Amino acid sequence: MGVLVGVRMAAPAIDRPLYVLFLALLGELLTSPIEFYRGHILERRFGLSSNTVRHWARQHALAFLLRTSLVVIAVEI
Repeated sequence: MGVLVGVRMAAPAIDRPLYVLFLALLGELLTSPIEFYRGHILERRFGLSSNTVRHWARQHALAFLLRTSLVVIAVEI
């Protein structure tokens, strides 16, 4: 435990991005099922999309990475 406290004291600049990443992952875990239903299942059901699950997941992951990167940059500024 003391080692972790020492690491946190030595590198406070790492805390903010890790905190943002933790919150982003938590939000992603909570909203992914709803996003999957809305963004993939409903669109396929009504013929609005021909994407596969793999394509949807790839696009969703890329959007998450871009969104999280921009938030980390904004927090650091």
